[in-house]
Order: sequence, then C-alpha cells, then structure tokens
Amino acid sequence: MKNLIILLALSIPFALQAEVDCEALYRDQSALAEPLECTGFVPTVKKMNAPGAKDAVTDVANFFEMRNNDSFGTHQMGDLSNQTVGNPALAETYYAMEYEETGTTLYAVDSSTGNMVTLNPVDGTATVIGPVNALAGHTVSGITFDGNGNCYASSTDAVESALYSCNTATGAFTVIGTQTTTPLLIDISASCEGTVYGHDLSSDSFYTINTADGSATLLGSHGLAANFAQGMTYDREAGELYAYIYTGGGTNTYARVNQTNGSITALNVDNPLGEFTGASQTSCGVVDLSLVKTVSAPSPLYVGSQIVYTLTAESIGALPTTGVVVTDNLPAGLTYVSNTCGASVAGSVLTWNIGNMSGGQVLSCDVTMTVDVEGDFTNSASISSNETDTIPSNNSSQVTVTGQVPPVIPTLGFYGLLVLILTLGIFGKKFIKN
Repeated sequence: MKNLIILLALSIPFALQAEVDCEALYRDQSALAEPLECTGFVPTVKKMNAPGAKDAVTDVANFFEMRNNDSFGTHQMGDLSNQTVGNPALAETYYAMEYEETGTTLYAVDSSTGNMVTLNPVDGTATVIGPVNALAGHTVSGITFDGNGNCYASSTDAVESALYSCNTATGAFTVIGTQTTTPLLIDISASCEGTVYGHDLSSDSFYTINTADGSATLLGSHGLAANFAQGMTYDREAGELYAYIYTGGGTNTYARVNQTNGSITALNVDNPLGEFTGASQTSCGVVDLSLVKTVSAPSPLYVGSQIVYTLTAESIGALPTTGVVVTDNLPAGLTYVSNTCGASVAGSVLTWNIGNMSGGQVLSCDVTMTVDVEGDFTNSASISSNETDTIPSNNSSQVTVTGQVPPVIPTLGFYGLLVLILTLGIFGKKFIKN
C-alpha cells in the first residue's frame, strides 16, 4: 500500500476530505502534502527523541512552513524556535529550496507551477527562472549546491527517485539517474566538498547520493517515523547537516545529523509545531586565486644589468584548488637567466606548474633576467586552476621596466691630454698674476 498515492492530498476535492483516513494516509507514507482534514491529527506510531541542548551555531537559515500558514522567514541554525517571520502567508508552496554555494541567492522550485525560481530572502517574493521539466509523474522534492556551484535536484513518484543536474540560468533539469533504493527521497543537501546527502521516507534513513549516477548508499536510520514533505540543509560554515523531520499532525523534530551513520541529535521537538523545509544562508567559501608580479631592479637600469621578477601566487578562497598553473610571458629584449621554483621555459613562455593549493596558501617564485637593449619592457603573467575562479579580476598581473644605454664618458689620448695640461697651465698662470 506504501507507494500508491504520492499526491493524494493535493488531488482530493475539498468536499471529500472529511472521508480521509489520516492514520492510513500517514502509514502509507507516499503523500507529500498532508490534507487539511488531518489538522490536529497525531499518528499513534509517532516516535520522538527528547530534545538536547541547542547548538551554539548562530548561522542563519531561511525556513518555509507549509502546514499551518505557509509562513516564510529565518531562524538560527542551532535553534528552530529562534525565528523571524518575513512573510506570514506565502501564496506558493516550496518543497525544495537551497542557497547556492556562496549563500547569496536562494533557489527554489514552485510545486504548483514546476518552475525554478529565486526567492527574496526577506519576504519570499519569487522571481521565475523557468520550468524544470522533471520526469513525468514525479514531484520535485529537493535542490542543493556543492562547493563548486554544481546544482543538483531530486524528485520522487513514491516508486523511484531521480537525481538531476540543474541549470540555474534556464531552470531546466537533466536526469543523472533513477533508483529504487530510496523510493521516497524527500530532500537532498550537499556539503562543500561535494557529498550529497538524502533523506528517504520509506526507510526513515539518511543516505549519500552518487552524483555520477544517482545511486544511493545507506548511512543509517534516524529512528523517527517521518512522513510528508520536509527538508534538510547543510551549514557550510559549521560543517553540519540539519534535518527538519516531520512526523505528522504538525509534530516535528529539528535535528543535527551524524554524517557517518545517519543518527540524529534532536535540537527542537514540536518547538514550534509545523511542517518545515529550510535553506542555510552559509557560504562554502570560494575558489579565489591571486597573482602579483613585482620586480627588483637597479636604478637607473642599464643595458647589461640583471633584474629579478617575483611571482606571488595566493589561494585567497577557503576551498582547495587543483591543477594550479602560472604562465609568465617573458618580453623580448630581455634574456632569461634562471628561476627558483623549477618552472619550465619554452621560447618566451615560463610555466610554473604548482599543482594543488590549499585555502590561504601563498607561494613565490623569483625569475632572473638580463636587459639586452634599451626600451620599455612589460612583463605579464596569469594564474589558473581546474576550478572556476569566482573573482577572476585578480588572476593576472604585470610590471614594466625601462632599460637605458649607459652614458658615454669621453677619454683623451696622449696629445689631447698634453693640450689640456698646457691650457690649464697657461690659464692658471694668468689667474695667479691677477
């Protein structure tokens, strides 16, 4: 009976809702929305953990409460009861919402229209991007972003679940894979490192979801009897996974999830009552490589002198970077001598293969060259990596030096020197007489 009526509550006419068997619907576990007729119903199979101490985390998340008033607002990540309501009654319903990796733009999927939207984080006002085009018969249940900005979404028809990649410019979903291991994948959330977690209602368990094929691997059960639409989100700055576990009749447990075994630490139980989904406003940090080129040269800089360029590469962002390469275009008119970082030189291009850099790491390389001719010499260099740099404006640097011909000091031969001495002697005598 479990997987027969995924959207039963949305399709039952109002006049017939009095006939809804709330206990049976709850046990069926396949509906995303709980019928209004079941307001006040508390399932007999509800299991509840006693709440522990609130997390000291003060990072902020947006919430959408879809059962009572469709309210929208914010709460502290460590305490669901610490809420600020920005809009007491949204007209739309969102089962899936999440911030992109910088914690700046809030994306969601409107369950009634099937459009991807962005939401104003204060009042929930929506801006439509476009239709997601999920699989036929499926309801979109989750959306998330990893630290590299990859967008993933989930859907379910209560028989199978699907994982998608999503285009935030158009809203379109592309199927990565489907599976029946988690037939009721109710939400997903990703860490900065790219691990995607999923919550399956049919087994009341958390899983990791393979982003290559959509397959699911069990972490473990959370021990509650979860049902209907609900959410989860990742606090990227604290490195913690949180779940809004809804257990029917307005009851819920807001909990921190163990990312190894799926067990939970309850933070709020029925405080407040409601059916929530949420989205952490935290940032993964960013990939931001910086390159600065400086030069040490004598002044004035004469032809034949040596100068030393210093390349300073820095990983300013918090995320590690891979495949880091600095390319230095050596100007004509200078002759390459040596470098201190093992860089290779081919023609007029010096290549410094750094490889991997951790967040905050700084490396430098000195390049020695000789000035061959007079003139202005502009030396430019750039840095790149396998990841997309979020601030490309600091990826290149250049410096200009000016070479000069040394001044000519005249010299005198024997006869010239003799004339000079005699001249000085004659004028010297006249000066003394006077």
